[in-house]
Parts: sequence; C-alpha cells; structure tokens
Amino acid sequence: MLGGIAFLNDLTRELVAFVLIPLVIRRHAALAIGYGGATAMDFTLPVIQQHGGVACVPIAVVSGFLLSLLSPPLILFLLSL
Repeated sequence: MLGGIAFLNDLTRELVAFVLIPLVIRRHAALAIGYGGATAMDFTLPVIQQHGGVACVPIAVVSGFLLSLLSPPLILFLLSL
C-alpha cells in the first residue's frame, strides 16, 4: 500500500516538474531547476536543457548531484528529531 502511494507521489511530482519547468525557467532559472529536485541531473535534464539552454545544464547536474548526496543524511537527521 505504501509503495503504491510513494510511486504515485513520485510520478505526480515529476509530472508537475515537467509542466512547471518550461513555464518558470525564463524568469527564474534556479527556481525551475529546483522543481526538478534530485532528478535535475538525469530525468528532468532534457527539459531543463531544451527550455533553459546549455548554460543551465551544469547548474542542474551539480544541484541534482548534491541533493542526491545529501538526501540520506538529511532524512536520517530529520527522523531522529
């Protein structure tokens, strides 16, 4: 049950990112990359590159890498509170 809910949550978040990134990236590139979250370096990267240009790619890759790296320690920290 929880696995299905987590899957739908992730799928919905990715679909929302695919819709919001093209709408927001012209005015606020960093905010649009942030919508992609950890997937900015892989799954949403083509959308970021297509609508934001090649200049946004290094920022998206670094952002996605850092979020992927920091997620496990942050989750453990927040659960310990």
